[in-house]
Formats: sequence, structure tokens, C-alpha cells
Amino acid sequence: MMVEILLLTLGSAFVLVTLPGTVVLMLLSVAALLPAARRAAPAGCDDTETGRIAVLVPAHNEAAVLPHTLPSLLNAVHRDEATNLWVIADNCSDDTDRVAREAGANVLIRQSDTLRGKGHALEHAFTELLKQGYAWIVVIDADSTVDADFIRTMRSAMRPGREVLQACYLSEPAKTSRGRIARLAQWGYNLVRPLGRSRLGFSAGLLGNGFALKRALVERLPYCAHSVVEDLEYHIMLVRADVKVHFVREALVLGEIAETGGGARTQRTRWEGGRLRMIREQAWPLTREWFAGRRQVAEALADLLLLPLGLHVLLLACGIGIGGTFGLVAGGFGALAILTYIASILVRGPTQPADVLALAASPLYLAWKIALLPATIAQSRKRAGWQRSQRNKA
Repeated sequence: MMVEILLLTLGSAFVLVTLPGTVVLMLLSVAALLPAARRAAPAGCDDTETGRIAVLVPAHNEAAVLPHTLPSLLNAVHRDEATNLWVIADNCSDDTDRVAREAGANVLIRQSDTLRGKGHALEHAFTELLKQGYAWIVVIDADSTVDADFIRTMRSAMRPGREVLQACYLSEPAKTSRGRIARLAQWGYNLVRPLGRSRLGFSAGLLGNGFALKRALVERLPYCAHSVVEDLEYHIMLVRADVKVHFVREALVLGEIAETGGGARTQRTRWEGGRLRMIREQAWPLTREWFAGRRQVAEALADLLLLPLGLHVLLLACGIGIGGTFGLVAGGFGALAILTYIASILVRGPTQPADVLALAASPLYLAWKIALLPATIAQSRKRAGWQRSQRNKA
């Protein structure tokens, strides 16, 4: 009898832990599925930003990848006379700086034995670029490409009252089943969730790639986020400052989903481990702030309470299995939220038949992610260092 009570209590606890995230996932998925509300046409082109734009590429030992990335960026930049391309060669031991210069980009070089990682590189680059009078800085990862109209589309979204923009950050087609499933998961995180937040009136969030910051914002709120998920960390800073991120769905950035075993493992544990660290460090402070009357932190708090999806599904399954009636009911709602989320991914993403077929292997993908939990938890430690994922093209 005692064992049964313990199991029921444990199962119920599992479902309760997932419940906030389940509610958030359902709301965002439904919002993303609904037709976009019609908006009045912009007042006129006079409202569009006319100042200089810097496109910044943080690069750590990316000499092999930049020849694939830089041509599309240079093509987009050259279509706008007031835009320049910059690469920050950060703690490089290869020819990243030379490759960037020979391609036609401006180069910043940073070397530090103690301040390592993308966050430190961005903070340094922003400081240097602000000295040159740029009105906006757009960040593009070193493994990414953009279309020819990317700068034009981003510039058209740079309007009065906006200080942060986030482009639609997706990825190139994958070649393996694991890569295709990871790509679907990315569409959920990088397309469905920002789209849902935008339609609900919330800040879209930062995705670490394809985002733009206005000069006045960086001067007021310096980019001093240094964790392995510096984009999420800085977004929480933005929310606390009551600054909204605007989602620019039409501006597309295509990055790379790591498909090699080691690359995929590093990429996934870094993302989700860093997210777990933010949950541990920020969930309770944000909760206190919300109770103190700072309502703008509500959505950021709700987003943190949505656990990494593999862990979320594992806890739901355990809750349904041993949580009794409550576990079945609440877990059933959680399962419905997951199905709605998957539907929104397939509807809103650039879905191909191969992507749908890849869903058949999703249980194996979830098992792989669950097997990564020890490494993910290790990566959530405060002292965990940033690790570069092995590139598919490198």
C-alpha cells in the first residue's frame, strides 16, 4: 500500500512539473496555427531606419566554413549602401581572419585566455562597432546563409519604437533521420514559438542567430550575457527592462543542424544544458518579481518552465504510467498539447514528405535525447564552457 501511494505521489509530481510547460505549449501552438491578424499598412517608408547597419559574424576557428557563408552575406550587404559586413575572429588558432579578409569582410580580432565564448565575443564586437556609429547591429552565425533581400527585409522592420528584431532562423535540409527530426524540433522552437508569442502580443525571444539590436539599446543595456545560452540570458535581461523582441517572419536565416554523432551531441547538450542552467538560476527570481508586480516577466517565466522537450515527454509518460487518475487526465492534456505542437510544426514549417516520414523515428530520437540527460545536466553547470559543434561542412 505504501509503495502504491509513493508511486501515485511521484507520478502526480511528474505531471505537475510539466503542467506549466504544457499550458504554454498549447497556447503557443494554437496561436501559431491561427490565421495572422490583418494589420494596417505601415505609415510610409519615411518611418524605416536609414542609418548604417553592421552585419556581425562571430567566428571561432571557422576558416573551413566561412567560404560557404560569406558569399550570401556579402551579396545581401552589397545591395544596401549603408551596410557593412564584419567578422570577429574570436580566439582563433586557424586562418579565420585571413579567409574573412580575402572574401571582402572587415575583421575584428579578439584573443583572451580567460574570457571565452560567443557572449564575450559579441560584447567586445558591439563595443567596437558602436564606436563607428552604426545604428543597428545584426548578428549572423558563421555556419549560416541568407537570401539576397535579407538586409532589405530587416531594414523595413527597423521602425520607431523597435529596438530588437529576430529573423526567422531555420536550417538547411538534413540528410539523416536524426537530422530531419532535429530540424523539425528546431522549427518548433525557432518558428512556432516566436510566431505564437508574437500573435499573443509577447516578446518573440532571441534565437542567437539572425537577431538585430539598435544602437541606443546596446548603449543602455550592454550585451553582458556570457553563459552557453547567451541569447536566452540576454532575452531575460530585455524582458526585465520591458524591451520587446519583434519577430520578422519574412527575413530568413538558414543555419546548420549538426548531423554527425559528436556534433549533434555537443550542440544538443549545450543548448539544453544551458537552458536548464537558466531555469535553475532565473525561474525563482522571475517568480518573485512577478509576485512583486512586474507583470512583464510572466512570459519569460512561462517559457523557462517549459522543460527541454525530451525531458518533458519522459516526465509525462512516467506521470501517465504511475500517476493514477490525475496522471491520466493531466498527462492526457499534456499529450494533446504535444500533438498540437507537432501539428503546428508541420503546418507552419517548410515541410517535405521526408520530414513527415522521419517522425516514425521520433521515439528513437527521444531515447537518444534521454540518454544525453547526464551530459546535458553536466553542461548546465555554471562553470561549463562553450564548445564549438563539429560542422557538417568542415
